[in-house]
Amino acid sequence: IKWACCDMSPTFIGAIKDHCPNARLVLDRFHIAKALSAAMDEVRKVEWRKVTGAERKALKGLRWILFKHPTNRTPEDKRVLAMIRKSNRRIHRAAVLKDEFDQFWNYKAEWAARRFLKAWSTSALKSRLQPLRVFVATLRKHAEHIITFIPSRLTNAAAEGLNRIIRMVK
Repeated sequence: IKWACCDMSPTFIGAIKDHCPNARLVLDRFHIAKALSAAMDEVRKVEWRKVTGAERKALKGLRWILFKHPTNRTPEDKRVLAMIRKSNRRIHRAAVLKDEFDQFWNYKAEWAARRFLKAWSTSALKSRLQPLRVFVATLRKHAEHIITFIPSRLTNAAAEGLNRIIRMVK
């Protein structure tokens, strides 16, 4: 076994290290993106709790726009994000950082991906957004196993799809 892919569960990571000591571990892209989206959404929730009335109404429905991939956003979505840029810089900054991170998955060279992660992590830390700081700590903890995605392009997508079908059949 040359490669093994899993989520960030310590149980899975430990099992792979114990039973496949020569395999290069790849942390699944989906789970990394999910953790970042959760951090961004936590920023949105904190800001939602701070505002009332008209400000709260302006944030309504924003969650689904933020979760969309930038290439799937409509002109109306882009207009709403432009308004958020002016009205709530914290949510906007979290959204921009989430969108910027997506570039990582396109790198072909490990050295370039490492450089990107370092620069992106610095930007996220400078944002002073606590949920993103927690995500950066996770990213740094698992960086070696995230970088291995670059040469392998390995994901758990097929296995996750099968698990979903099995759960539906049950």
